[in-house]
Amino acid sequence: MCFRIIGNRESAEEAAQDVFINCFKNIRRLENPEKFTGWLLRIAYNKSIDYVRRKKVPTVEWSEKEHTKPNLIEKKEDQESELQMYFTPLKEVEKAIIALYYQEDMTTKEIGETLDISRSKVKILLFRARQKIKTYLDKRKIRNNESSN
Repeated sequence: MCFRIIGNRESAEEAAQDVFINCFKNIRRLENPEKFTGWLLRIAYNKSIDYVRRKKVPTVEWSEKEHTKPNLIEKKEDQESELQMYFTPLKEVEKAIIALYYQEDMTTKEIGETLDISRSKVKILLFRARQKIKTYLDKRKIRNNESSN
């Protein structure tokens, strides 16, 4: 969650440490242990948003030259960097929703509860995020086609 919102590995790791410290200090406040995952993700979301707002975090920059090298995609960090590229056009809440929906397999209802927004708002933001990613990829495809001609 932290990496998807912040986009920088070192900063995300720092934020994640803060998340776990916060969870450890406040675990007794968790009323329903079955809701631990949502509770943890909510803290991670809030910490990540706070981190982005307080600090100017260096973001992952996409370089065509970097990603045309053979076998580059086989490395885990490179895969994460490439995946992060798809998050480029998204706002923080959209990044969180995409990550929760596709990576954590949460329902729109669970996402709404985790992020404290309505289910219909989650659906709208999920739709918009998908559209932004599609538009972003379409533009990249057009640029790649133009540069290869």
